[in-house]
Amino acid sequence: MFARYAAIVKNLRGVVYIEETDEETLWLLNWLLDRFKYRDIGVSNIVFNRIPKEIRGKLLRLDYPIQRYYNLVNKLIDVIEIEDGLLETLLTSSIYISPTLYIGIGESIKSLERYSIGVVKTSKSMDKSGWRLHLRIADYSILDLYRDMVDYAYNIIRELKLGSPPNLEKMREIRRRIAEKDSKRYWRIMDADGQHTFLLYIDLLDLVLDNLNRCGWCIELEEEDSAALTIVPVVHISKSLIS
Repeated sequence: MFARYAAIVKNLRGVVYIEETDEETLWLLNWLLDRFKYRDIGVSNIVFNRIPKEIRGKLLRLDYPIQRYYNLVNKLIDVIEIEDGLLETLLTSSIYISPTLYIGIGESIKSLERYSIGVVKTSKSMDKSGWRLHLRIADYSILDLYRDMVDYAYNIIRELKLGSPPNLEKMREIRRRIAEKDSKRYWRIMDADGQHTFLLYIDLLDLVLDNLNRCGWCIELEEEDSAALTIVPVVHISKSLIS
């Protein structure tokens, strides 16, 4: 699997997440797949099993490139109170350096906002070219942040292993500023008073450390886990944003 990793990362547009298979969610999933045929749309193992069989062949099932990540994801699922498939999708997005494509309707995206360190609101809908542009920008968001975020997480984990728990509030504020700066990429559609959520920034390092702190550091992280603990942009795919 690791031998294919670089090729997959190079051609991956995003990692899709769905929780339900209602009519509107499946319409949105097919809309996404029909309009972005020349880049792979990935899906994590848990979510893959939710996808109707007639659609699965259009998606790229993403396994873990090394065994360590499989073990990490399963341990974190037991600790963090986020829907299992969503947590696995976010971690998979980090590992594969690709944004999460969150297909949800109604209030579902708002439940994720409480975990975010930044948000891009909008009042604009987009046509096919607009979606292509902004999905490409979301790809740049995670790619451009990735090296610094991995290095940051690596150093935090190393300090933690040496017995120095991080200052979570200070870390959170630093990474909030990073997300705020990156959000300026979306100036074409961004509207602070917009009624729709286009994108959220989820800081997996913050999310994981906060939960491990609450459980008394019940899981010991390793430096190589840093690749799974970056800031992930989560793009909301909804009918209200499609023109």
